[in-house]
Amino acid sequence: MTINKCITIFISIIIISSCTYLEEKKYEKNIKRDVARLYESELVISESISTIDSVSLPEVFYSNLHRVQIISWLNGNCQACINNLKRWEEELIRGLNPSQVNFIFIIYMDDYEYFKNVIYPDISLDIPIFIDANNDFINANGFYDLDNFLLTFLIDFDGKIKLVGNPLMNKELQTLYFQEINKLIQSEQ
Repeated sequence: MTINKCITIFISIIIISSCTYLEEKKYEKNIKRDVARLYESELVISESISTIDSVSLPEVFYSNLHRVQIISWLNGNCQACINNLKRWEEELIRGLNPSQVNFIFIIYMDDYEYFKNVIYPDISLDIPIFIDANNDFINANGFYDLDNFLLTFLIDFDGKIKLVGNPLMNKELQTLYFQEINKLIQSEQ
């Protein structure tokens, strides 16, 4: 191999690695910006989102403001996302008192009938699953460009966002969720 080819390969490696580094930094910056924006906002809770049994999301959300609430939006087209509901139960739901913490899962899918008839019957949680057939949660809140990781929220007794991010994806965040939940419950007693 000639010296020019070696130098070209070396420079290419440096350029590729620096582009990756720059992309990671840009992603990090965007995440920080998005999280800051979320903390400044209030969630819009759409009337069109309901359970299979037609219980509306606002009805459940507003009637549970006496409890800490965790709201998570899931992509129903993603089988891994749906399978993570079991992890939610094992890692979070079982460890929290249901009289103090309310879980709300909002699922969007492309094919509602398929979801209702094939996927939904296999979901074994006792927690209501809300169906967002028109993706109104994302649309009403302007979450079009958010990473799915950010579409989980810890909500305090006033309906304000306290934490952002899916606690299943990061043990430190999961610990932070438990700490913040305990702090909120303690302050209310």
